[in-house]
Amino acid sequence: YEDKQSFLDTVWDRNLNLYAALDFDATPDTTIGVGVAHARLKGNSALYPGVPRYADGRDLGLPRSAYVAAGWNEADRRETQVFLDLEHRFSENWKLKAAAAYVRENYDAVESHANGRVAVGGSTVSGVGYAYDDAANSRGLDIHLSGKLQALGLAHEVVIGGNYTKQKRDDGYVQYWN
Repeated sequence: YEDKQSFLDTVWDRNLNLYAALDFDATPDTTIGVGVAHARLKGNSALYPGVPRYADGRDLGLPRSAYVAAGWNEADRRETQVFLDLEHRFSENWKLKAAAAYVRENYDAVESHANGRVAVGGSTVSGVGYAYDDAANSRGLDIHLSGKLQALGLAHEVVIGGNYTKQKRDDGYVQYWN
């Protein structure tokens, strides 16, 4: 767990990461692994837009801690992974491996900040804002057989397998300027 503040006004992050995995031998020749990982990243440091300058490139003279964005800017990212793998050893030279994974991701954010340059002698700047609402579910499977054999007087290594992946996304995005 991480909870951090920034020297910038109203900038913060809270991050949580959890992970658990278990491998066990179902038989002397078969190993099964299961696991789960979860991450939650919440804050607004990634939304920091920087500091505007005058149109001629001069510094506005803002304090180092100035945050020229909305205090309510916030991003929330959640990801959960579940995985399973299996390995079966037929002999010293041949084995079958299979791995499956499921991942669920969500990302929501709202952001508004200054954008562009300030006119020389002026005190206003245009603004831009974004809202994100992203979600994805992914699943995958990989299976392969590998081994060694002798043929035609030569040693060979063989890998035969396949994989499958599917992802479903539901993303939304809005942007505004003023």
